[in-house]
Amino acid sequence: MQARSAAARTAVQAYVARSALPVRCSSVETEKTILARLNGRPQDEDMVAVLTNGMDKQFRDRWAAVRRNVILTSPDSKIVRNQVEDEVAKPTPGKTFKVLANPRADILVDANTACLQDMIGKKKVYFFDALSVGVAKFARVKVDFVTDDAYLAKFLSQVLPRTPRSATPASFQPKTTALFLHSSTKDEQAGGLDSYLMYDSKTVVARGSLPKLSPLLDVFADIAAQRLSACEVLVARGDIRRDEKSGSVSLVLGGDAKGTGELHGVRYAAFAASGVSRLFEGSVSDKDEVSALSARSSLPVPNRIVFVSNKDGKSTKPVELEAAKKLFVEKFAVAPSEKTGPLFEKLVQANKIELVSQE
Repeated sequence: MQARSAAARTAVQAYVARSALPVRCSSVETEKTILARLNGRPQDEDMVAVLTNGMDKQFRDRWAAVRRNVILTSPDSKIVRNQVEDEVAKPTPGKTFKVLANPRADILVDANTACLQDMIGKKKVYFFDALSVGVAKFARVKVDFVTDDAYLAKFLSQVLPRTPRSATPASFQPKTTALFLHSSTKDEQAGGLDSYLMYDSKTVVARGSLPKLSPLLDVFADIAAQRLSACEVLVARGDIRRDEKSGSVSLVLGGDAKGTGELHGVRYAAFAASGVSRLFEGSVSDKDEVSALSARSSLPVPNRIVFVSNKDGKSTKPVELEAAKKLFVEKFAVAPSEKTGPLFEKLVQANKIELVSQE
């Protein structure tokens, strides 16, 4: 590694001369002698800030350091970026689990800090920064995550869409990026819980061995809905199907509509004036197994919206707009707000979408 400045050379010398013992970031003194592992070659300024001065103000959040390819951990640990082993064993799940939506800000900050500090001493950490929730440009929320659980890393890398390079921001942008942080170690401050998921519109923190991974899809869909509402995008619980012969597109809410053709999206869909798009790249079984969807991810505005009241039903009948709007807001919209009903009505009327019920 070649340094282009005297300050950077000093930083490298300080790194080489560091103590061989793991150092945890628990005080000002340890901040000055913090251990850092570099993957690739960062900018000189980054090396100086981390290696010479410890954590300065711009690196208070450990995640900011990870974003710059620096993982603060023991000397023999490593960070694996955007890849995971082919064969990964499923960890033993915890018995007690809870999802905590939109907690008090200070509680989430404390959980975030504790999670990151816990990962400092791990031998291997997985970092993914090329994924998103939502595939279409009109309905995409970029997602970065870091975890010490290979099984979870593999699951998320399969179910979350890969973000095209053209859509990747040049620098870290908190307003457009949702973060996921996970440590498989139990949080001893969480009372009797073996594991939990805690989140707001920007960050997800998980601790312990999660008994099921499918709740993560619900969390990410909730975050996407909160983010995309300002862009007049609705996030719905439903599937996307397309008739192969006619090309007709259906947004199916509540179940598997009969005779609607090829499956293009499962469980969640984003719906706007620009079209309809799935949020996730695969369907997830009860055993957390991911089946990829090979069909096109984004389609034109649906020709019809199907409300399934009876999955085995064979007949359909029209639904009035007011009744459909009420049903959508109450049962199928993710993170509904006062804007959800009017936007649904606007999209249906502007595109002359057929509203039907399967019974």
